[in-house]
Amino acid sequence: IITDYKNKRNRVGFNDIIIDDIYVESAFSSGGLAGLVAMDDNSNNHYTGVRINRCATGDTGITIVGGYNPGLKNGSAGQYEPRQGSGGFLGMVVKSRTEINTQLNPGEEDNIYTIKIRKITNFAPDTELGTTRMGDANSAGIIGYGGTGMLIRNMAIVGIGNDAFIGDADKTGNASGIVAFAQNGTDGNNNYPVLLENCSVSNININSHLNSAGLFSKGMETGWAT
Repeated sequence: IITDYKNKRNRVGFNDIIIDDIYVESAFSSGGLAGLVAMDDNSNNHYTGVRINRCATGDTGITIVGGYNPGLKNGSAGQYEPRQGSGGFLGMVVKSRTEINTQLNPGEEDNIYTIKIRKITNFAPDTELGTTRMGDANSAGIIGYGGTGMLIRNMAIVGIGNDAFIGDADKTGNASGIVAFAQNGTDGNNNYPVLLENCSVSNININSHLNSAGLFSKGMETGWAT
């Protein structure tokens, strides 16, 4: 867990990292680089708190499994809002825009950085909590859940072998190759959108019981682009 709740304007950076042959599992959000990044933007000044550049996996690939924790409770509706996630890089990011491969060195602008996946999913018991299933988690090749918008460039998601998969038809709410569930950011005057540029997904099965997609399975509010 990486947090900045005192609003010191800190940033989280991952540069030139190779992850490979790892198995990550948790009871909440799980990721190859970080499970949960919770920054404090003071709710009025959204900024890029997470930057990832030139990171990838090795040829053996990764397995990421997130948990069954029901997530954040919406007091007005009395229901749980499952925003936790499992992702190849990040499980869950809140109150911070994420940028990937936006600060490459000269001559690297066309380089593609690859995440090779064996399995990215979540586990959940077959029970009900209010009107929201505890299995409505998010699984994706890069980011399970991301808030406040994001910009992702030059990424390739590749499954290892014939049985590689993202998500589960019974246990996963939203599943996709790039980002499962994302929200754009707004301060009332400006939108901070979700942008995906020069990305690809190949050789992997993607399943969920709500929304599934090759790139981006679920978004809220406005300002989407791919």
